[in-house]
Amino acid sequence: MSAPPPEHLNTSALGTRAYWDTAYTTERQNFSSDPTDEGTIWFSDAGAEERMLSFLENLSDEDALHKEADGDIDAGAESETFTAPTRFLDLGTGNGHLLFALREEGWEGEMVGVDYSAVSVALAREIQASKGEGYEDIVFAEYDILGEDQAPSWVGPGFDVVLDKGTFDAGEGGGVGEEGGTVPDYEL
Repeated sequence: MSAPPPEHLNTSALGTRAYWDTAYTTERQNFSSDPTDEGTIWFSDAGAEERMLSFLENLSDEDALHKEADGDIDAGAESETFTAPTRFLDLGTGNGHLLFALREEGWEGEMVGVDYSAVSVALAREIQASKGEGYEDIVFAEYDILGEDQAPSWVGPGFDVVLDKGTFDAGEGGGVGEEGGTVPDYEL
């Protein structure tokens, strides 16, 4: 006997761009008034960011991921003696806090944070500018992962790690895409 098909989640404001634009407008205002207020650290009550950093550190210790370049960089990517640092993509980056935390933990690879809220991306860039040296190469881009047909240039050769702190859950909770169509189902 096969299992019944999964039921869709109830719709939620969390699945709408308007919700996130409003939330990040408030966070931008707060940051503008108090630069130490970088906004919400998602799932901080559960220690999610610390757990993720610890998990990635363990993978680095096992040589499955690389915090920094290793080997003869002059020989280039075709050399067996060169290992590029891990590339990260953060889906639904919000204020970019997780990418900033990775950089603070010594991860030197390329980092891209994407969000479909332009206000979120603006906040992440403002926080980035306030942090100064060491953070300027993190890329933040407005991008709708479900609504874009072509891969943007920042995709490059792909990513070693793709982070998602609830973007797909929130999108499914919205039930309806920006143009009124349903959010597509993906089989994993």
